[in-house]
Amino acid sequence: MNTISSIDELQRGLDHELRVLIPDTPSIYEYEKRLNDLLDEHRGVSKGLQGSLTKHHRIVAAIQARLNSFVPKVNSLLPPEILVEIFLTLSLICVNRREYYQWIAAAHVCRYWRDIILSCPQLFAHIWLPTL
Repeated sequence: MNTISSIDELQRGLDHELRVLIPDTPSIYEYEKRLNDLLDEHRGVSKGLQGSLTKHHRIVAAIQARLNSFVPKVNSLLPPEILVEIFLTLSLICVNRREYYQWIAAAHVCRYWRDIILSCPQLFAHIWLPTL
């Protein structure tokens, strides 16, 4: 007798014993079907909520970008060329201090700075490998 058929026989035996003890008890298979139905329902609801959450994250990001556009910034005072020079100098300072990639934190200040940093190939022209 293989394991699968013995498990099925055991389930049928338990199902029979349960029905003898408590006549109106649903079978194990009915419980399993109900559980699968609930899991399917949960997956559907979860997927719908995840979609709504993603949509709302996009809306919040758009509102934050709009709000940020009203804040007076240093960006309006300094042209991108000057910011590039500042970022290049910052990267050299970090290298001299052996804090090789700490300058990348500047890319997290705002979207404008990140765009400037990512559009400057000189910042990524060298790979700094610390000596061990």
